[in-house]
Amino acid sequence: MKKFFIILFLLFFINELFAKSAVDNLIKESCKGCKQKKIYDIKREILNFLSHNERTINKILNRELKNYLKYLIKKSLYKKENLKKILAYEKLKREKLLNKIREMEKGNRDKNFIIALNRAKRALQNFDYKSYHKYLEDYINRKEHLIILNNIAKAKYLKVNEYYNRNLFNKTKKEIQNSILDRVTNRYLLKYGKILYKIADYDSALNLYFRYLETETDIKNRRLKKASTYNNIGLIYAKKGEYKKALNYYFKDLNIAISNYGEYHQEVAITYNNIAMVYYKMKKYEEAIEYLKKALFIYEITLGENHKNTIGVIKAFDIISNKLVGKGKYE
Repeated sequence: MKKFFIILFLLFFINELFAKSAVDNLIKESCKGCKQKKIYDIKREILNFLSHNERTINKILNRELKNYLKYLIKKSLYKKENLKKILAYEKLKREKLLNKIREMEKGNRDKNFIIALNRAKRALQNFDYKSYHKYLEDYINRKEHLIILNNIAKAKYLKVNEYYNRNLFNKTKKEIQNSILDRVTNRYLLKYGKILYKIADYDSALNLYFRYLETETDIKNRRLKKASTYNNIGLIYAKKGEYKKALNYYFKDLNIAISNYGEYHQEVAITYNNIAMVYYKMKKYEEAIEYLKKALFIYEITLGENHKNTIGVIKAFDIISNKLVGKGKYE
């Protein structure tokens, strides 16, 4: 019996030693020239973030996880930022994706979809991205019943989000292209457009927004979604430097926003601010000041003088005012 416990202890010790070695080697490989204390600090933060001990990490130390850890370490060293902040941000992104999965589970009667989501969740929590996509893809390929088409669209959206979270932008674009071929994904056109905008694929985002405007049939929410889409199109044209087109869509958004919310709503203020920024880019400073004043008035009465939106508009107001003072047109 005594020998049995000794063997168990030795196995535990060897396993623990090997686990430490695996994590240490990974960090040393990614952090060449780092002092031992730095390696220890990085390891502690990573273990904290992963919510696993070293032995468990060793079990899931597959290629995907290894690449992910390298990415985190290199990112922190390159930007000279605190690793803890970066890990917290990465954890937040993963939690947002898990929340999306939980939302899709609520009230869903498709047992196969629930099983796929549960498996995908477990894979995501273990950083097993290959299995995550496999479970969702297996479900997506079950197209024999029309009743599950809506869930297939949801599964595709989860795949897109995971690639986007890991900054795999080429895979993100490819997955979106595959998804939008199916008519059931129309409800996700705005979400996909937003993702494409964030990764600076402006032309593809515009195509999705225009397609949405042509195909959306949800009469109940059509007006507000239309306004939001006009605003997004305006943002893209502003980014592309096509300012007249940007203003055209911002004013379309403004008309719907005032009609639905009234003149003194925060949504109206956001559009006023967007219009002002375009005029500023066009060096039409007087027009920019005019719309900033409108935005500032709304923010002050709805959010107060100390809110970050109000302060942001005041700063922009000061910058543009100085431009006019330099031209002798404003005091």
